[in-house]
Parts: sequence; structure tokens; C-alpha cells
Amino acid sequence: MRITGTGSSRVMSLDLEAPSAEAAGASSLGLLVSEATVELEAVAITAGDGAAGAPPAQVEQLARAQGGMTGAVAGTVGSSLGIVSLNATLTLGDGVTVTGSGGAGGAGGMGQLGQLGGFEGDGGAAGGTVVDACDGGSGGAGGHGGNGGGGRGGHAVGIAYVGAEPAGGTVDVGGSSEGVGGPGGDNGLEPGGAGADGVVEERLEL
Repeated sequence: MRITGTGSSRVMSLDLEAPSAEAAGASSLGLLVSEATVELEAVAITAGDGAAGAPPAQVEQLARAQGGMTGAVAGTVGSSLGIVSLNATLTLGDGVTVTGSGGAGGAGGMGQLGQLGGFEGDGGAAGGTVVDACDGGSGGAGGHGGNGGGGRGGHAVGIAYVGAEPAGGTVDVGGSSEGVGGPGGDNGLEPGGAGADGVVEERLEL
């Protein structure tokens, strides 16, 4: 549910339940209030679970004698948000806000292996009484690219806000859990670092 604009509204005796997100990295949001003046009475808001982040696309292999590219960091991960208040005046009466679980972080991208060394160079041509020079040696192999880091886990937040903190109400996140950070990429050498876990907060200023 969204309430936007500069007008005033009063919402009473309503149960809002947002479905869990399905698309990779998407969030579940119960109520968004932007720049409006809103009073809630006897309103229960439940957000579903945020979706896990997807691993990034792998980059193409490079040409011979180039070093490997670093793996990409995992993309956006979903969170579970009961209410998001953006520069609004929001008053909570007897409403209850409950959140679900944050989404798990996505895995980081794998770094590329270094490529083969370059071909040997041709020897120089003879000049005068000097014989042809020997061919140059092959180039060294390119270095291995580092693995990308895992994505951060999603958050489970009762009320997230920008501007004035919403007053009143009861926020319950006791049954919520943060999303676990995703593992780093692993190309069989040194794995990338895992992403940080998300947070569980009753109220969180953005």
C-alpha cells in the first residue's frame, strides 16, 4: 500500500499483509508513506520475506597473455520492511507492525584465471656482417583475477524512515531474522570474502 502527496489521511481498522518477494534482490514492503500526513488506528501491517540476491554475471575470458579480471560483487538483496516513511508525518495509534525475514545475500562472482603467456617474438634481421638474432622468449602467463565478495544479507525492519521518526504504535520484530551474507566467489584459489549479515531493527533511520 502506498500513500503519497502532501495531503492528510486517516487509516483505520485494516490488516495489510505484503507477500514475500520472488524476484532476485526484491524487497517486501507493507506500507510506503511519502511526504503525506497520515494517522493509523487499529492497523496491523505484516511484511513478507525479502528475496535472496542473485550472483553477478561472469565476465568473458580475456585474450592471451592478459591477467584475469576480478570477479564482480553480488548484486542487490531484498529486505523485509513493515513501513517506509519518506519525509512524512506518520502517527501510529494501536497499530502493530510485524516484519518477516530479510533475504539472504547473493554469492560473489568468481575471479578469472590468468591467461597463457604471449607468443615468442621473432628474432631481428641480419644487418651487414651480423647474423640474424635469436627469437625472443614467450611472455609470462597473466596473473589470476581476485574473487568477488559476497553480497550483504537483507534487513528485517519494522519502520524505516527518512526525516521525522514516526511516533507511537507498537513494533514487533521478535520473530524476524536478518538475511545471511552471501559467500564470496571461489575459482579454486583464494575465495572472496563473505558479505555481512543484515540487521533486525524495530526502527531504522535511513
